[in-house]
Amino acid sequence: MSNTRETCIHCDRPIKTRGLCNAHYVEFRRAFESLPLDERDEFETKAVEAGKILPSSTGKPRSENIFAKLAREVHERHSHYLVDKDAIDEGIKQSRAKIDRPAKKPAKKKIPKRSAQ
Repeated sequence: MSNTRETCIHCDRPIKTRGLCNAHYVEFRRAFESLPLDERDEFETKAVEAGKILPSSTGKPRSENIFAKLAREVHERHSHYLVDKDAIDEGIKQSRAKIDRPAKKPAKKKIPKRSAQ
């Protein structure tokens, strides 16, 4: 009996690569590529150690994406247009907190008391 998997290690979809289906591999790549280059190897190693992804076929972390350098150059050239990411994240967090709050019950209408005549 073969030890090879035919489905993703996180769901029942067919494997694309490294034990992951296309959806989970895209999630991994987005997280991987969102990190600074000097943090990517550690992230990949931790993902393999945690069993979240299988090791690469070569057994070593992937080299830098061939377009990453060009993307960094463009990003750096335009980064002065960007706003503070932490400020955006805080704003999103506050908005979610407002959305997640239970709705207030409408105030009861006060009916004036009749004066005794």
